[in-house]
Amino acid sequence: MATAQKQTLYAGVEGGGTGSKISVLDEGGNLLATAYGSESNVWVIGIDKCLETIHNLVQEVKKKANITENQAFRSLGLSLSGSDNAEMQKEMIRLMMERYPTDSEEINMSTDTFGALATSAKYGIVVISGTGHNTMLINPNGESHNCGGWGHILADEGSGKWNSVHLLLQWHNSSDI
Repeated sequence: MATAQKQTLYAGVEGGGTGSKISVLDEGGNLLATAYGSESNVWVIGIDKCLETIHNLVQEVKKKANITENQAFRSLGLSLSGSDNAEMQKEMIRLMMERYPTDSEEINMSTDTFGALATSAKYGIVVISGTGHNTMLINPNGESHNCGGWGHILADEGSGKWNSVHLLLQWHNSSDI
């Protein structure tokens, strides 16, 4: 079996307002390592801190997978809350490649809602209820629509916290108890 240093490797980051996770896969789709880090919502922490957080995750997961710091991933996917602006995505990718050239040969970026849906289907609906909230619909023709996504600072009526409270109250007031 080839060592991690000689394989073509891929990594993906799922980042949100509370924390971030990176996983590394080999060509066969085998999970080699996972690492966890701090929040990566660009609207909360800014572009520079977001990129630094991602780079730190890359370095940590490379250590866990026994990959040298200088070996770039073939591709790095970033699925981040708050990254729904195409121009901002282009700028963040440009800066990431400029500042951290050994992290990855190629970087792709999307919102957390798109990333969550893309891992399981070509179209459908995804609802994220965490620190903040967001919902995305992608129709079979590729057309997409969003609802929410303002984050916990402006509004958290759809967040995991309030959904949990609402469900608990429904359960508590249920006549089935």
